[in-house]
Amino acid sequence: MPAALAAGVLALASERASRCLTYGEQCAPGLPDWLFTWGVGLGAIACVIALAAPVARVRQVALAAQVLAECAALLVILSHV
Repeated sequence: MPAALAAGVLALASERASRCLTYGEQCAPGLPDWLFTWGVGLGAIACVIALAAPVARVRQVALAAQVLAECAALLVILSHV
């Protein structure tokens, strides 16, 4: 979450985002629907893996899923600016 907030602040500091907020010009359309669909699907798969994996392995899988999801979210936030 802190990295997403920092990326959001960086995104709002850009010229394009500030023009969109101030004047309503150069606003980008919303994120594509497929992005949310894939995100929910990957989250469900990560949940099933975490529930099905042995206890010692769950922490590694959960951490890997969390790091990958955070990186993907940051890429989406920064690339959409």
